[in-house]
Amino acid sequence: MADQDIYLIKKSSGVDNCPDGKLCLFTNVGFNKVVGDILVISPDIQVDQAQLESYGFILGEGGGVSSVVNNMSQAATLVSGIYLDGQTLAVSAGKEISSLYDYPLGSNSWNDAVRSVVSAPVNEVNLVILAESDFSVGIDERYLFKCKIENNSATTVENVTINVTINNTDIISVSTVPAVTVPANSSVILRIPVTGKAVGSTELVCRLHAPIGVINTGNNVVTTLVHVTEPKPLQVTQQLMSHWKLVWDQPEYIYSYHLVLTSRDEQVSSWELSFVLPESAEVSPDWLKTNANWIILNIEKSVEGHVYLESRAGHIIGPNQDVPLDIQIIYPGESSDYDVINNLRLEQLS
Repeated sequence: MADQDIYLIKKSSGVDNCPDGKLCLFTNVGFNKVVGDILVISPDIQVDQAQLESYGFILGEGGGVSSVVNNMSQAATLVSGIYLDGQTLAVSAGKEISSLYDYPLGSNSWNDAVRSVVSAPVNEVNLVILAESDFSVGIDERYLFKCKIENNSATTVENVTINVTINNTDIISVSTVPAVTVPANSSVILRIPVTGKAVGSTELVCRLHAPIGVINTGNNVVTTLVHVTEPKPLQVTQQLMSHWKLVWDQPEYIYSYHLVLTSRDEQVSSWELSFVLPESAEVSPDWLKTNANWIILNIEKSVEGHVYLESRAGHIIGPNQDVPLDIQIIYPGESSDYDVINNLRLEQLS
C-alpha cells in the first residue's frame, strides 16, 4: 500500500481533523475529547492488529478505538479479531460514532475492542483452516503437508491464500503455494512443500488470508509441530518408467513407476507403503487386482488423497534384500507434476 494510504496524527482531536474521503479512528471518546491520536485510512484497505500497531496505533485493553468518523462514500467495517476474523460492526458512509461504548459486543462494548479494520463494506463467511498435526520429515526430504480449508457458508471465496511462517528456519524450509478458490459449502486441500534441513523440532504457523471485503468468522490461523529426523531406516526410491493414455479419446493417463523398497538395518516382513496423490488421481484398480496376492489397499486409511498399501505374507525387505515394486497410477491428465510420487513413506507394521 502507498505510504499515505494509512498515517497517524499524534495528539489531535475533533471531527474536522478527519480528511474528506478517509476513515478515521480516534483513541478517545468524543473524537478525542481528551486529546489522543487519530489513525487515517484510505478506502479499500484492510489491516489486522499487527499492521495497525505498526503505524503507532496501539490496540488492547485501555487503548485502541473509542470513536470513529467515516468520511468515505462507502461503508467501513470494524472487526473484533486480530487476524481480520471474528465479529463485525459496519460504519456506514458519512457516519460519525462519538462513543463505541454505545455499541454492544457480547457482554461488553466495542470500545477498545477493535482489532482489525476494513475501509470497505464486507461479506462474512465461515472458513475453517485445518493442518496436518505433529508430522515428521527427514533431512533433505521434501514433504507435502496437508492444509485443508473448509467453507461452511453459501458464498464461494476466491483468491484465498495461505502464508506459512516457521519459528526456526534452520530446521525446515517451506515453499509458497498459489491462491485457491474455496467453493461454497465445500472444501479444498492444499499440499504445502517443506524440506528438512537439520534435526530438531519447530512450530509451523499457517495463516489464511481472504481477499479484501471478505471477513472470516471462523479461524484464520493454525499451528502445527514439525520434527526433522535423520534419514529413516526404511527407504523408497522411485523412477518414472513411462506414461500413456488410459483410453485413446479420454483425458486420463496411466503413469508407471519403478519403486525399490530398502531396509538399512533389519528384516521387515510386514510393511506399509504410503504416499499422496493429487485430486482425481488413483492407484490403477487393474494394477491392484494383478498384485492382490501380495499387496492390498487400506481403504479405511486412504482418504483425502492419502494412499496406504499394505503387504501380505512374503516379500521380506532386508539389508541385502531389496523389494522392487512397479506401480501404476491413473491421473486426470498429462503433466510434469506427475513425474514424481509425493510423500513416499515406508513403515514397518507390528
